[in-house]
Amino acid sequence: MDQVNQLVDQIEGSPWLLAVMVILSNIGFKYIEKDLDEKKCSFMECGMSRKFIIFALIFCATKNLRVSILSTAAYSLFLILL
Repeated sequence: MDQVNQLVDQIEGSPWLLAVMVILSNIGFKYIEKDLDEKKCSFMECGMSRKFIIFALIFCATKNLRVSILSTAAYSLFLILL
């Protein structure tokens, strides 16, 4: 039972898992974007504003600057390679 608790503690405390979960939830935000008017949507179409929003979401979830920067960079690279 100690090993299970230890594993759960590691998973719950992992900033990398939080970063991945934030990126996955960001994919779902495209449906929220449908509720925005045209002016707000044009702001969201700017690549840098989206990356900043992704960075902010990851930073709020992890409270770790290094993980946030690296995760945002990984997300950007992933999109380039697709």
